[in-house]
Amino acid sequence: MKKSPFLLVILFIFLINCGRKAPPLPPIIKIPKTVTDLKVKQIGNNIFLSWKNPISYTDGSPLSKIGKIQIYIYEKEKNYKYFKINKKEFFKKSKLIEINETESFIYPLENKKMNDKELVFGIIVKDNRNKASELSKTVSIKPGIPPLPPRNLSFTVYEDKILLKWEKPENANFRVEGYRVYRWDEESKKPMALNSNLLEQTIFEDKNFVFNKKYFYTVRSIAYTFLKYIPLPYPFLFFSTQKEKKSVSEIESENSNVVEVIPMDTFPPDPPKGLVGITEESAITLMWDPNSEKDLEGYKVWRKGENEEKFSLLTPIPISSNSFKDDKVKKDTTYYYFVTAIDRRKNESEKSKIIEIKFEK
Repeated sequence: MKKSPFLLVILFIFLINCGRKAPPLPPIIKIPKTVTDLKVKQIGNNIFLSWKNPISYTDGSPLSKIGKIQIYIYEKEKNYKYFKINKKEFFKKSKLIEINETESFIYPLENKKMNDKELVFGIIVKDNRNKASELSKTVSIKPGIPPLPPRNLSFTVYEDKILLKWEKPENANFRVEGYRVYRWDEESKKPMALNSNLLEQTIFEDKNFVFNKKYFYTVRSIAYTFLKYIPLPYPFLFFSTQKEKKSVSEIESENSNVVEVIPMDTFPPDPPKGLVGITEESAITLMWDPNSEKDLEGYKVWRKGENEEKFSLLTPIPISSNSFKDDKVKKDTTYYYFVTAIDRRKNESEKSKIIEIKFEK
């Protein structure tokens, strides 16, 4: 079979390029990924930073060891109306603090920095071979004079809640926007906020707790300062105009007094209701409405004969049913009954109403 000249040309071009190398690809830069979720807040006279360290490199391989955390702190004068600073200048003018592997940092404030400074923070992570990540997105905060903490935090334990109460700070002239309640326990010592929205009232109900577990509570006052300068991500532009939008910076007070609470379940069930009795051929059957407590263990049935001085317990082991058949009765005898409810912690209710039944069968 005779081959087409066109196919021969295509075959010739393929054979020529078969061994030719493609242009080299740029090398993949393997550095730690950038720090994420950088947050900043003022509590008392300290700035608290928190963030998430990277767990892998930019190529996706795992980052097993972090060598250093570099925190860059830039103190920006409040009265600057306009300026522009590039990445190089930001590093040059920033204060550098190096710490070991962690995900939080406390930056103490000096009194002179309370009103005339705006602080801008950025973080770089280095691995144990000194390979550095890119700078994180920056966060900014305008420090201010913190409000005084709430006073005289106290608590009361109820069956379904721990009720917290406190008093306003002593300095009534200082503007307090609201309050935030914090709780921690012996396992997790990090205080966690219990309310997302600020509380205007000096009272809070904690309904998410476990009996016999130790908790610690504190409350902080919240105030606001207003930022005139809004930092943008890299390349770090700051600007201000007459029509600029203002941002709010939150300030928390120091902790109020800390209260330790071990809620104990000493709350008995409600007494059973609706107790009635009917006579049958050889027994008296009692019935009552079931209790609704989640930790209910059962019921105790009590009886007294017409010639007896005290009630006797008919059910040494609490029964789970809300009915009971008393087949140990005598003809032409009057009996008196009541029922109590008991929970799993052996808290026993008050007695139900007492009913009188004469067995005449």
